[in-house]
Amino acid sequence: MAKVFSFFNSKGGVFKTGFTVEIGAALKDRGYKVLVIDMDQQSSLSNHVEADLSKNTIWNVLHTECDIHDAIQKTNFFDIICGSDKLAKIDRQFVDNDDRYILVDELENIREDYDVVLIDNGPSRTILVEMTICACDYIIIPTMPDEGSLDQVDTTIQEVEALVNNRNHDSHAKIIGYALTMFEGNTLYCQDALERLNQKGEPVVTLSKTTALGDAKGLHTTAPKLKGNSSKVTKEINTIADMLEEVLNIG
Repeated sequence: MAKVFSFFNSKGGVFKTGFTVEIGAALKDRGYKVLVIDMDQQSSLSNHVEADLSKNTIWNVLHTECDIHDAIQKTNFFDIICGSDKLAKIDRQFVDNDDRYILVDELENIREDYDVVLIDNGPSRTILVEMTICACDYIIIPTMPDEGSLDQVDTTIQEVEALVNNRNHDSHAKIIGYALTMFEGNTLYCQDALERLNQKGEPVVTLSKTTALGDAKGLHTTAPKLKGNSSKVTKEINTIADMLEEVLNIG
């Protein structure tokens, strides 16, 4: 039975998509059956893994225009359901409270086929965010060490808790940790950011400032494949993958 994860933050530019690609690929390399769902209208994740955007996408699935199995593509990274630019119109198409459960219902049809489902969102606040939070079992919040990004962590926590703790308990998602990107351990502002996140109680993992992640995206590969197993970035990615694997083993 698949566990559903998301590197979720309402703020853009905190490496949500990058984490999803790198960790999804790392877990597949460890032998897990991985499905990634691209819920971003820009489809940057789908482009990164060179999926075919002309085929059925998550937009078709959410509108029940195809069976979810018919939207799944196999790539060298992992299985994927692509994003679509049509998602830009989603808030005008799904306006009922029950619409936030559509993804939950669709995932029930494929949970037996995978060990891990990772959902990637764009930076905008839409019904897709609510769908993601409702569908997730576990959430890791990525952030950068600047003041604006750290403030947005609290906003993201509030968004999750609003759906978990409301009258209908629309979500059972649990925040299991934080991923601090662009980390330079010898700087005071990074140390302050790390301390602020540690005070929240869940584990914090760091990803050092590096060009490898951007290079990997441009070359349609992953940082470990680009830099090798002994590189610092590979070791850090594996530490983050360990966090998810621990939850999978406990579950």
